[in-house]
Amino acid sequence: MLGHDDYVAHSTDGVHLTPSSVPVDLQWWNGLAAGPDAAFWVAGEKGSILASTDDGTSFSPQSAPGEEDLYAVYRTGDRGNT
Repeated sequence: MLGHDDYVAHSTDGVHLTPSSVPVDLQWWNGLAAGPDAAFWVAGEKGSILASTDDGTSFSPQSAPGEEDLYAVYRTGDRGNT
């Protein structure tokens, strides 16, 4: 789940949300994509992209081609490529 004021959360039971560990302080996260093997990506303002390999518990920064706000992210292929 994404939201305002740097909010990214995950759920282990589909009901209760727990805030995720996010290493970037932003106002908005706008896009979320899920992949195989507990992989997730989020995209937001200032060209920020984060990736998770632990079902959204924690995220690490990824490189982006610029600093424009991003409003979506999607996965292509069978290997979880974004």
